[in-house]
Amino acid sequence: MHIWKKIDKVLDIIIAFFYLTIISVVSIQVVCRVIPALTAPSWTEELSRYLMVYLVAFSTGFAIKENAFISVDTLRSHLGEKKALVLDLILNIIIMVFFGFLFVSCIQFFKLGFPQNSITMPRLTMSIVYFSLVILVVQVISNLALKVKKTVEVMKNMEAI
Repeated sequence: MHIWKKIDKVLDIIIAFFYLTIISVVSIQVVCRVIPALTAPSWTEELSRYLMVYLVAFSTGFAIKENAFISVDTLRSHLGEKKALVLDLILNIIIMVFFGFLFVSCIQFFKLGFPQNSITMPRLTMSIVYFSLVILVVQVISNLALKVKKTVEVMKNMEAI
């Protein structure tokens, strides 16, 4: 099995874990609010937000890989196939460079979170929450790098024909 397929399998499991966990936490919150005798624990609301952040951080890479983001392709459709590939290549490289700069800031942001604790879950340092940004940036850069590589290969094959 190719290394990227193994990574995708692990990410599938992680995403499923966060998805099931957020469903469980929100279910606790809903049940406690519906039954008058119960009081919803304060940590459920905060934890559900953090789980959502991690769910997005881990899912973004798949969205890039599967072209699941909304795009306006009016310009692209008027270009020829080769020019559209060049446009894709340039845009993906620009986004990778932007996220490369963002990576440095994410590391600094992660470090800032060490002395801060969550309000309702004091054992949870905010650096754990901020680490989700590092995961997101790494996934975006790596998946865009794969897309750039595939685009270059397609362009080489077009020239060979």
